[in-house]
Amino acid sequence: KNFQCSSWIYVGALFNSKGVVELLRVFDLYKKQIEPRTTLTLVGEGPLETWIGKFSMSRGISDSVNIVQSQTQANVHKYLAQADLMVHLSPYETFGLISLEAIASGLPVISLKNGGAQIDFIGKRTIKIIGVKKLNGCSHEVIGDRIEAFSYLCVAVITRGKIKINKINPKNLYTELKILKKMGCDLKIKNSSIEINAKKKLKPVKIKTLPFPGFATDNSPPLIAVLAKVKGKSEIQENIFSQRFQCVPELNKMGASISIKNNKAIILGVDKLYGSECISSDLRTTFSIILGALAASEISIIDRVYHGFRGYYQLDKKLKKIGINIKKIS
Repeated sequence: KNFQCSSWIYVGALFNSKGVVELLRVFDLYKKQIEPRTTLTLVGEGPLETWIGKFSMSRGISDSVNIVQSQTQANVHKYLAQADLMVHLSPYETFGLISLEAIASGLPVISLKNGGAQIDFIGKRTIKIIGVKKLNGCSHEVIGDRIEAFSYLCVAVITRGKIKINKINPKNLYTELKILKKMGCDLKIKNSSIEINAKKKLKPVKIKTLPFPGFATDNSPPLIAVLAKVKGKSEIQENIFSQRFQCVPELNKMGASISIKNNKAIILGVDKLYGSECISSDLRTTFSIILGALAASEISIIDRVYHGFRGYYQLDKKLKKIGINIKKIS
């Protein structure tokens, strides 16, 4: 969603019976989010595409349907620019050349080349894909989650303590680590670990969120919580996701002094935060509120934490392991 100011969803599925069921689930999931009704583009030209098009219109998901030959690159580009909702039904039909431009650069793009795919970067934000008939088995080690790693680094910073994160490539947090150093944190960086000590006096900062290797938009809510207790004026300019500051009202309940002006969060550091009852509205907001609760006096109760638990594996257990008094009550 929200790709270059248009609103569309790309769903790729290997179309057997399970693939059809998955597409119908996705349709129902996003139906309420598609306003006004959309143009559905189907890449492919078989009977299944025709059926999916009719189904989407009968469900009120779309009010018009385009069916595009998958082999025709020009058609794909044309309708990709116009589509509100695009579905590519069958990878087996795509043996031609397709280029995807203005993609998220760097880490979100996982190479399948070891499995026989023909995917190459031909620029900083353009990849070239040549469809193949068959992919091979291969081994792949999942990289450490840089957003989760930064979130736990923020645990140390907001509590003025220290922590070591293992199995993370520091290069994937290049900009974030520069910001932490600028704030006054001591860092010990190795090939696959980061150790942080935040016992020194910290300084405010001004940052902008950008695509990788810039400061990640998902890392701004945890940092907002941290900066809420750093004396001075800090600013975070959000350039990626318009709903990124949903943690601000909840942190302000705890006594933070944060205001929003257009796409900027202006943070005036305070001496104390206080326990409060808060409501989480998304994944990163959950962790931001937890950080505020760690630094607050008294007890905090956070509702709808399921947002956080879907994105942070064993969140409560990991925090307990480093000595934090946290309890999941429902």
